[in-house]
Amino acid sequence: MLRRGSIVKCGPGYRGIGWPDCDTVRITSLAPWLVNGRIASHLTAAWVWGCALSPGELLSISIDAGRHPRNYADPHSRTYQLRLTPSEVTCVAALPVTTPLRTAYDLLHSPGDFSCAESLACKLLLTCAAGATEELRQRLLTERRPHSVLAKQRADWLF
Repeated sequence: MLRRGSIVKCGPGYRGIGWPDCDTVRITSLAPWLVNGRIASHLTAAWVWGCALSPGELLSISIDAGRHPRNYADPHSRTYQLRLTPSEVTCVAALPVTTPLRTAYDLLHSPGDFSCAESLACKLLLTCAAGATEELRQRLLTERRPHSVLAKQRADWLF
């Protein structure tokens, strides 16, 4: 079917060629990973919002820092423990994903390489809500979190 063009790749899964490439379809392809309190985050969430071309080589999945992670080893995903408030998580097609502002915040704080994909995703995520850039700057100045200096440097470079 893939060779005939009736289905196309959609993140880790596939979608019908006639289905729209939208947030609902993209997050639905992640459904097997978004179980037991797992939330799409980082570059994977940026992909759900249409701000990245792919969900990343490894899917970025987060769980609440207060929860003990269940034994869930998956070679296709990376799990983060984050302190998330209810306002930082929303549901699309009944599946949880971090909000665009929280996604940009997490991308800026990610250790390691900050590639073109991450920087472009941050810029696009901040266009999703009015005043998001200023809110993110304020948050970076007031909150302490690992890699805060790195996040501020990245934000200064981006904006």
